[in-house]
Amino acid sequence: MVSRLALICTLAVVLYHPRALAQLRTAKNCCFPKQWEGFQGGIGGVNAGGQGQAVQIVTKIAFDAVGRRVFTYTNSTTAAGMSSTKLIRDFNTNTMYVIDVLKRICQKTKPTALFNNGCVPDAAKQVFDMTIGAGSETLQAKIYTMRLQQASTLLNITLSVTEKQCVPVGEYWVGSVNNVKLVMSMGYFGITPGIKDPSVFNPPAFCKQNITGDAAFHPVLNYRILNL
Repeated sequence: MVSRLALICTLAVVLYHPRALAQLRTAKNCCFPKQWEGFQGGIGGVNAGGQGQAVQIVTKIAFDAVGRRVFTYTNSTTAAGMSSTKLIRDFNTNTMYVIDVLKRICQKTKPTALFNNGCVPDAAKQVFDMTIGAGSETLQAKIYTMRLQQASTLLNITLSVTEKQCVPVGEYWVGSVNNVKLVMSMGYFGITPGIKDPSVFNPPAFCKQNITGDAAFHPVLNYRILNL
């Protein structure tokens, strides 16, 4: 339903993962830092069934390429109200928990997206370099474009990252997911290295319900595109 539209990310619930089993972080393009936390803010619009409305999102992210797990906590606001959703995903077991924080409802599912260690896909094209800021306060960034195309998904994505460490800076999405047309512009902020609180990867005790189904995922950090 449109009232529950949110741009949200996925995660993994892994307390221990041997380094010997971790995927190699090799890619034609750059890879994000192995472990980091931060926030993503965005604004855009969606159109479902001929009804359009604005969407605002703020997401807390914990990304762990060493433990192969991702956590997000998204507050999404539309004209219909606000939704708060946590996602936790274990990429070793391909298990994802979708948690409605306000209603205390949890769904356990097994989507098909694979973990790619947070590397910009080889198919992405670097289109140009960019300088953010002016004078003595500047940041050098790389701009990539890519396309996410699945059975019910067609998104053109522009991604910007810092030149030296491949830290995410911003994203722009345009296309459709499950017959929902969308345009979103997002920026990252407050990024710090490491994972301060690993307990965010633990699902709550009431996560017992099992469901099945496919979802569209972002090709870099495996964002679940829309919470439909």
